[in-house]
Amino acid sequence: MLHPGTDNVALFSSAAIATCVITYRGKPAHAAASPWEGANTLDALVLAHSAIGLLRQQLRPSDRVHGNITNGGKAVNIIPEYCTATYAVRSPNPMRVKELMDKVEKCFRAAALATGTEVTINWTRTLDTGSGNVIAGLNVHSNEKMARRLQDYLSRDIDNWASDAGILGNASTVCISSKPDVDFRISAG
Repeated sequence: MLHPGTDNVALFSSAAIATCVITYRGKPAHAAASPWEGANTLDALVLAHSAIGLLRQQLRPSDRVHGNITNGGKAVNIIPEYCTATYAVRSPNPMRVKELMDKVEKCFRAAALATGTEVTINWTRTLDTGSGNVIAGLNVHSNEKMARRLQDYLSRDIDNWASDAGILGNASTVCISSKPDVDFRISAG
């Protein structure tokens, strides 16, 4: 993989990544007239986001968890029926990514329980290596069987992969990979 950039970089490290789309479903209500009739999905999302923020204290320095609320409701005076967010977990160790997936998933589920809402968690950009072992990855391996599994996985589910360093990190769990950055700027002189 060749990556255009503003510097020439021969050695590059990319963390393994798994992303998820979170959807909370609840019951809409008028926020001023009858809020007790609703099940507030935005409260669930904010609670989960806060729990993940507190979780960071127990994470390793190389672990990353990022989130973005993609739908927080339609009006300020309506308790939203559903809310959505996208989250990503990253680590240099692909098995650690699986651990991070479990940890943040517990935050999402606990928030649903606390608010009386339902949550759906759809993970993408992961690699099913068989036997129920789902990982994302960076560590460089050369393994023909894993390479065939990756090829099969990508051919079935290409929409779940993005063309950035994250996919290279995932792909490098099954084949030797390199991603040098090359300076493509044109000199004014």
